[in-house]
Amino acid sequence: MLGLLQRDPGISQKDLAERMQLTPAAVSTSVREMVGYGLVDRLPDPDDARLMRLHLSQHGRQLFDEAQKMRCASMADLLSALPLEEQHMIVEALERALDAKMGEIRTEDQS
Repeated sequence: MLGLLQRDPGISQKDLAERMQLTPAAVSTSVREMVGYGLVDRLPDPDDARLMRLHLSQHGRQLFDEAQKMRCASMADLLSALPLEEQHMIVEALERALDAKMGEIRTEDQS
């Protein structure tokens, strides 16, 4: 959830639930908890004050960045067991998969 909020600041709870394929109630509970922990800010939509937009708080961004660094370090440690050529092949394949997935997300957003 933090990753989606990082990539799409200002997303609505409804859109977040759809993207995560969760019920609105489940997302509402999680968002309420994350707001309570100071990870997420709910801000009114500038064009429609009835809507609330979700943003990572400063603390949420710091936590997300730390988690990303830990994931990268873990992945580097895991890949270090392979020859350099195989490491490059895996990273390239993952980058292609990520690009394809991001293309799917952009296509879904435009529909």
